[in-house]
Amino acid sequence: MFLIASKAQNKWIADMKPFDVKTENLSDLNYIGKAIGDSRIVILGEQDHGDATSMQAKSKIVQYLIEKKGFTVLLWESDFFPFNEISTIDSCKTVVHPHWSSPQAMQPLWNYLSEKTTKAESVIMHGFGTTFSSPYAQRNIRLRLEALLKEKQLSLEKSADKVWFLSVVDSLVMNNSNRFDTVAQTKFYSWCDRLQKELRGKPRSVVSFEEQLIYNIRAKAEQTWLRQYRVKHMAANAHWLLENRYKNKKVIIWTANYHAIKDYGKAVENHPISGAIYQNAVDKDTVKSFTQLLLEKGHESVYSLACISLSGTYTPRAWINLDNPVEKIDPPKGNIETLLNRETDKSLFADLKTLPGDHLLRSPLYMIPVSHTRSLMSQWEYVFDGILFIKEQKGLKEPIQ
Repeated sequence: MFLIASKAQNKWIADMKPFDVKTENLSDLNYIGKAIGDSRIVILGEQDHGDATSMQAKSKIVQYLIEKKGFTVLLWESDFFPFNEISTIDSCKTVVHPHWSSPQAMQPLWNYLSEKTTKAESVIMHGFGTTFSSPYAQRNIRLRLEALLKEKQLSLEKSADKVWFLSVVDSLVMNNSNRFDTVAQTKFYSWCDRLQKELRGKPRSVVSFEEQLIYNIRAKAEQTWLRQYRVKHMAANAHWLLENRYKNKKVIIWTANYHAIKDYGKAVENHPISGAIYQNAVDKDTVKSFTQLLLEKGHESVYSLACISLSGTYTPRAWINLDNPVEKIDPPKGNIETLLNRETDKSLFADLKTLPGDHLLRSPLYMIPVSHTRSLMSQWEYVFDGILFIKEQKGLKEPIQ
């Protein structure tokens, strides 16, 4: 951190843009539009799913991208399956994870999306997660499978394994699947592979949701039994949606900073544990980030934005319980967050791709990109395209400004 003394701090702050989460004039965010440029995919991250102020900021950016940049699709890090079955904003809201559908900070975005629907300007929404965690998925996946087996006349329909297979699916979606040994697991995978192959041979439309649904069921089994591959499968879902459903559309992806990382190896290269795990992984797809995998699949027109913050509070483990007591944010001194917090009384946006070559943020620095607990040192321009520094964070149940 001795670099600080050698830099004109007012200069490196001047290269960043003030961000006002309360602005009603979307044109105030034109600097973000300029940074994004012609990117077809914008990935919006957050340090923690308990960061209400970051959610407010992301919501404002979503509105800007829709109104000013022609984006028409919003993909959530939520269940893939239900979005194919539902259509209204209210029903979509019920299948998005509660930490994004319930907080007060998110209601302006949901109200905006609802208003777009009444104006016949609907924003298309879908999910790319493989958890089957929504009540809708848990109520309906078995019924959907039974109908699919019968309608497509798949071999499992008349097999003695049908009841067993459906019971395994029930156990997976209800997170009660530890009783299946490796023989049963292999049998289940085999049936999934067989069903996918049969569906590929059936008359179908160009876009085969059913085949991708079976892929998701297999993915749920893998991440449950093997405790890995979740990110790989989320990226596969997003890739499928981008290539099949929304090939010529501009897409916003709402997720966490962890998934917005462009190069996970670069993010953790200086960490003694995570760096070694990444370097020594036999199957790199198990340790690469979501955005990294999308880039490798050929989606090059991507802009990745991370929200970071220093002061204030957040709701820890909000994906488990929104009512968890808030905790204070307290990163180590010398982090990027600390430097920004000391030098400005505003939230700030930095486009890391266009900063001057001698800018402080182009130097290796510590930052907390994920959650609010672990600092990593990296050259962050290789990890994210942009950073949105939130001056004061709020937990999900705290009053919003």
